[in-house]
Amino acid sequence: MRAEVTVGSTTTEEFEVRNGLRQGCTLAPTLFNIYISAVVANWQTESPEVGLAVLYIHGRKLVGDCSTKARLSKVKVTKTQFADDAALYTPSQHTFETSAASFAKVVSGD
Repeated sequence: MRAEVTVGSTTTEEFEVRNGLRQGCTLAPTLFNIYISAVVANWQTESPEVGLAVLYIHGRKLVGDCSTKARLSKVKVTKTQFADDAALYTPSQHTFETSAASFAKVVSGD
């Protein structure tokens, strides 16, 4: 694949593009999800405080069930992924600010 860049009225010489995916490539969402999953897994080891605790229950009725609290389960949600986007969760602004630096460090590979 070859490309050229236009800025204002100036166009660069044509150059070879050696990496990346073309716009609309059907592999892009899959490759992005593989990449972001690996990055988030490394980020979680750097910042174990990230994520939101979600309490849930499944099975019997919720209303009037005396044993509801005893049967609550807990899961820690750290990210949601979409086709070519991801959202990362932290419990507070302070945690976000401290973990954002470690996320940038993981992404850059430092």
